Amino acid sequence: MDEMLEALQLEFGLNSEDPPTKEVEEFFKLLQASEEPLHEHTKLSVLAFVTRLIAIKSKYFFSNKCFNDLVQLIGDAFPQPHKLPKDMYQCKRLTKSLGMGYEKIDMCTYNCMLF
Repeated sequence: MDEMLEALQLEFGLNSEDPPTKEVEEFFKLLQASEEPLHEHTKLSVLAFVTRLIAIKSKYFFSNKCFNDLVQLIGDAFPQPHKLPKDMYQCKRLTKSLGMGYEKIDMCTYNCMLF
């Protein structure tokens, strides 16, 4: 990752002593997650696995509790050490930089939500 920073600094004339902006840091975290294997016996990246898992959660309407239990089971089955986030909160933190947020809309008096 340091080589990428150096290449960007040279190309855009950035000072290496200037701290990176929040957006740049988030971009490099995403880049690292897209290249980092989930565990030593797979080529599937952390980011690819998490985004696919979140897509399945959305498609089949898993609750956050169900998602967390599923992630816990998968984590227990993976060889150690692995880089699978431990819950929905950690997965959201990883993917929030992708710009795939959502907005909750209160739909009725019975606490129903539309995403």
